[in-house]
Amino acid sequence: MKKVLLTGATGFIARFAVPFLLQRGYEVHAVFHNRKPISGSVAHLFWHQCDLLNKAEQKKLFELLRVTHFLHFAWNVDHETYLVSPANELWQVASFEMLKNFRQGGGQRAVLAGTCFEYDLTFGGRLKEGAALKPASLYGASKVRLHEEMEDYAAQEKLSCAWGRIFFLYGPHERSTRFVPGLINSFLKGETARCRHGHLLRDFLYVEDVASAFVALLDSPVCGAVNIGSGISRSLGGIARDIACRFSKDGTTWLTVDHLPTHDPLSIVADVTRLKSEVGWSPSVDWTEGMAKTIAWWKQRLKECKNESTDQAKN
Repeated sequence: MKKVLLTGATGFIARFAVPFLLQRGYEVHAVFHNRKPISGSVAHLFWHQCDLLNKAEQKKLFELLRVTHFLHFAWNVDHETYLVSPANELWQVASFEMLKNFRQGGGQRAVLAGTCFEYDLTFGGRLKEGAALKPASLYGASKVRLHEEMEDYAAQEKLSCAWGRIFFLYGPHERSTRFVPGLINSFLKGETARCRHGHLLRDFLYVEDVASAFVALLDSPVCGAVNIGSGISRSLGGIARDIACRFSKDGTTWLTVDHLPTHDPLSIVADVTRLKSEVGWSPSVDWTEGMAKTIAWWKQRLKECKNESTDQAKN
C-alpha cells in the first residue's frame, strides 16, 4: 500500500485532502502540532503529533514511518503576519530538511505547496508556470528558495517532485478575517459590508477542489511547478455583490463597493493548462455550489457560537 505523510493536516486545505487520499488507496499519516482532531477511528488513517520545526522530532518521524509519498502544506499562515513573518525562513529550512529526511527514508514521490506570490505580479496577464518570478514579500521569496532547493535536490537524487502554486481559495474553516468569510459574517449579522478594492481581479477555487487537485498531482507523474487555481478571473466587487445577493433581493442593501487606489496588482489569475491537460484534473464544485456550501457552513458555525455563549452564560 502507498503510504503518505501529510503535514498541516488540521489546516484549511490539508483537512480536505485526507478523504481524497484515502479514496486513492493511500495509508495516510497525518501530522498535527497542538491538538489532534476529534474524530472516530478511520481505516488507514493515523495521526502523529510533531513539531516540524524541531529538526530532531521531524527526523525521528520520517525514520519511524518510512512513507512512500509526501504531501507538504504546513507553514506559517497567520493572516496578519504571513507575508512578512521571519517564520517564513524557518519553514523554508525545515521544509527542505523534511524533503531530505523523506528521501533518506526511501521516499519516492513528493508534492509541496507553493504560492502565486512567487510570480512577478506586475505582469497583469494570465500567469503560466514559466512566467517570471519576482516575489514582493518574504513569504513569496521563501517559497521560491524552497522550490529551487527542491528542484536541485530532486535532480541530484532522482526524486519525483512537484510544486503546486496555490492562487486564491475560499470555503469552510477559513479564517474569519479573510475576504469571503468577512463578507459572509457581516451579512449574517445584519451588518454593512464594504469591499474597498472592487476592481481587483482574482482567481478563486473552492478549498475542497484545491485539496483534490493536490492529491491528483501527488498521484500523477507530473513534475515541476503546476498552478492550482480555477483559471477564472473574478472581480472582488463582483464576488461581494454575488454574496450580497444571497442575503437580499437587490444585493445592495448591506454592501458598499469602492474602487480605492491600491498598490496591489490589478490581476492575479492562473493559467491552468498543465493542471487540466497533464495532471488530468478539473474542478468538481462550481462557484454557485461552493459559495452555497460556504455560507451554510458559516451559518452553522455562527449558530454553534451563539449556543456556546448561551451555555457559558447559564453556567
